[in-house]
Amino acid sequence: MKNKLFMLLMIAFVILTTAGCGNSGEEEDLIHPIVIETIGESEQENDNKHIDNAGEDIGEMIDTSGEEAAKEESIVEMAEEAKTAEPQKAEEGDNAASQADPEKAIYYAALEKLYKTYTLPDGTELGYNEISDLSENQFAIYDIDQDGREELIVIWTTTYMTGMAGIIYDYDYSSNGVTTELIEFPVQTFYDNGVVEVLLSHNHGLAGNIDDFWPYTFYQYDKGTDTYLCAAQVDAWNRAYYALDYDGMLFPEELDADGDGILYRVTAGGHDKLMDLEEYNKWRDSVIGGAKKVEIPFVKMTEESISGKGSAGGK
Repeated sequence: MKNKLFMLLMIAFVILTTAGCGNSGEEEDLIHPIVIETIGESEQENDNKHIDNAGEDIGEMIDTSGEEAAKEESIVEMAEEAKTAEPQKAEEGDNAASQADPEKAIYYAALEKLYKTYTLPDGTELGYNEISDLSENQFAIYDIDQDGREELIVIWTTTYMTGMAGIIYDYDYSSNGVTTELIEFPVQTFYDNGVVEVLLSHNHGLAGNIDDFWPYTFYQYDKGTDTYLCAAQVDAWNRAYYALDYDGMLFPEELDADGDGILYRVTAGGHDKLMDLEEYNKWRDSVIGGAKKVEIPFVKMTEESISGKGSAGGK
């Protein structure tokens, strides 16, 4: 009996001990897996600042394959967008440059038309003799009239004499086109006081065979009209070739102070005046004064130069 009672007490003790261990183990199992090591307050603030300054690092805090894949896909898309955006930015840059310098776009368009059709912007046909190289023609984009804006200067010589021309174009903002400041025979000399000396196409006047003289016209730039106005026309009268002038008047010997048989005819303001060499030189000096010749940076007219890729002067 005592043995049975002892056995029953032992069994009850074991049961109670087992139940207690089970509860204790269960509490440990429930507590430890959800305990998260806390971060100190200062460390938490530093981490928050780090996340704010580098938001792209947030993805690294989440270790899920799906979100990592999404992140990689997003990066690829951003790279593709960047590639697509580059040409667009370049094109926008070109357009901005064109808008910032519209006169050059118009100048090159005029040059291209002349180069391909031998025609000026207003439709005037200069022609092409087909035996000359088009690169013999020249042009420059240069502020020749010193008004602060560049003009287009064209020298066209690859045609017959009647079609040869030296032209100055200015950009017209109102029409987005060009206006003509001067169109003349292409043998021109520019001076820095706004004067242009243009030789006549032929020496068919009364000068005859004078080695150091060729009939010419003086033009003077006028700011009011933004054009070159005719200031004077100059010819000469060589008695050795012509005893009479166009009106049948005899050569005036009394005006020929140096006796060389040559007088210079200056036509200005609707009036003619015959001058001997000394007087003529003084008059010419009064027009040119101490002005210097302008060296215009001309370039040959080629497909490359009129595309805007070559140098066309400017300052």
